[in-house]
Amino acid sequence: MHAVDVVRKKERGETLQMHEIRRMVEGIVDGTLPEVGMQALIRAVSSRGLSDDETLALARAIAETGDTLDLSSELSSLPGVKVGKITTGGVGDKMSLVALPAVAALGLPIAHVSARGLGPHAGLVDKLAAVPGFRSAIGREAFLRQVQDIGLAVMEKPVSMAPAADRLLAVVYDAFLKEIDRTYDAEGRVGSGSISDTAQEGSALLPPALGVAVFMGRLLAAGYEALLVDVKVGAGALLRSEKDARAFAELWVRLSRRLGKKGAAVIVNMNQPHGLEIGTANEVREAVEVLMGRGPDDVLGLSMRLGGEMLLLSDTAKTIEEAVNMVYEAIRSGAALIKFKEWVERQGADAAFIDDPALLPQPEYEAVIGAQAEGCFFRSMPVWSARRFCSPAAVGTGWMRRSISPAGRLLL
Repeated sequence: MHAVDVVRKKERGETLQMHEIRRMVEGIVDGTLPEVGMQALIRAVSSRGLSDDETLALARAIAETGDTLDLSSELSSLPGVKVGKITTGGVGDKMSLVALPAVAALGLPIAHVSARGLGPHAGLVDKLAAVPGFRSAIGREAFLRQVQDIGLAVMEKPVSMAPAADRLLAVVYDAFLKEIDRTYDAEGRVGSGSISDTAQEGSALLPPALGVAVFMGRLLAAGYEALLVDVKVGAGALLRSEKDARAFAELWVRLSRRLGKKGAAVIVNMNQPHGLEIGTANEVREAVEVLMGRGPDDVLGLSMRLGGEMLLLSDTAKTIEEAVNMVYEAIRSGAALIKFKEWVERQGADAAFIDDPALLPQPEYEAVIGAQAEGCFFRSMPVWSARRFCSPAAVGTGWMRRSISPAGRLLL
C-alpha cells in the first residue's frame, strides 16, 4: 500500500493498521507523501479522528523512522529519572531557560534535545544561539559526556531524528503563517482578512491526537523515561480552545502510561506573551533576570510549575507543592543561576553577559510606540501580532526556516 492510499483510507473514516501507519510515516520522510498529502492527512484526522491505538502507533513510527537515542541506558550511570520536556510552541516562551538549570541544580540529570522553532514560535536553541559563542550542535558524544560531567546539556535535535515530525509541523506552521499574513497588508497594517472568530476560539491548526503523536514521537526518539509537555492554548498557539488542549493533555498522560512511562501535561494560556520580552537575545536576558530573582512573576511562576512537574515525574518530590517550593528555593538561593553559568560556559559561551547584558546582541534601531493618553493599556495583546510585529526586524527573510537576527526584539 502506498502512503497516499493510507491517507485516503483515513479520509474514509477507516481504522489504520500499524504497518499502514508506518508506511505513511516512511512516505512523509522519503517524499512519496508530498505536502498536499500531509495537508489531507491533517484534515482527515481533524474530521475523522485517531483512536488511542492509532495515535500510539503513529508516535512510535515517528520516533523509530530516523536516528534515535536511548538516554535511559546511555546515562544509566547517573541516578535519577531522565525526564523529557517539550512545548507545543509559544511566544515569549523562555521558561526552559529558568526551569532546566533550576532542576539540574537540585540534582536531576537534564539531557535536553531541542528542535529549532518554526513560524512565530522560536525554540530554546534559537534563543541560545543569540548568546555569543554558545554551541547547541554539539554531537551525541559531547552531549552525553556533558550531562555526566555537570548534569545539564542542551543539544539541537539532529534533522535525522524524528524527521516526520518536522515535516508535519512545517505543513501546520505554513497554514498558521498564511492565517497571520492574511491579517496584515504588505506594510504590516491590519487588513480585511483578520483572523476569524473560529481561529481565535477553536479550530485547532493541529488536531490534538496528531499533535500528541508528533510531539511524543520526538521525545520517544530521544529515549526519555518520563514525558512532560507544556500545552499552549489560545490565539497564539496551535491549539485554540480549552477543549482541544484538555483532549491533548489527557491523551498524552493516557498514552504515556500505556508506554510504561510517567507522563504529565501543563496547559498554559497563550492569549498573552510570557513576560515582557519577545525575541531571542532579550528573552535570554529576561530569563537571567528571573534567575537573579527580579524578573516577571508570570515567567517565574510557570518556570517553577514546569520544573516542579519534572521533579514530580522523577520521584524527587512527593507533591507538586513540595516540588514547586524546591524549584523556588533553587532560584532564591542562587544555585540555579550558578548552574546556568556553568552550563553556558561549558557549551562555549562567555558568561560575562549574565552580569553585563550589553554584551548580548543589541538592536541598531529603536522605535517607541506610546499610548495616546495617560492610563491607556492593552486589554489583550494578540500573541501572533506581537511576534509578527518583531519578526520582520528579527528575521529578514521568510518565517518558516529563517536566519534569525539575535538583536531583533519587542519590549512590551
